[in-house]
Amino acid sequence: MGRYVRVAFKMNEERKDELQEYAESYGVTMSSLCSLIIGQWLHNQKKLVLPIVETIGDTINKQLKTEMEGQNRA
Repeated sequence: MGRYVRVAFKMNEERKDELQEYAESYGVTMSSLCSLIIGQWLHNQKKLVLPIVETIGDTINKQLKTEMEGQNRA
C-alpha cells in the first residue's frame, strides 16, 4: 500500500454539514468517512461496473463481426 496523500475538493456547505453529522454518528473524522466512501465507489467501479461494460463491449463486437461477415458474403 502506498503512502497517504491529501485530496481536496469543493462541496456546498449544506452537504459538508450533513457529511460531518454522518462522520460524528460513526465516530470517525470527516476525512476518514470521505476516504471510505471514495474507496467503496472505486471498488464498485472495478468489481461491478467495469465487468458489465466489458461484457456489453464484447457483445457489441461479436454482433458487429457477425454483421460484417454477412455483408462480405452478399
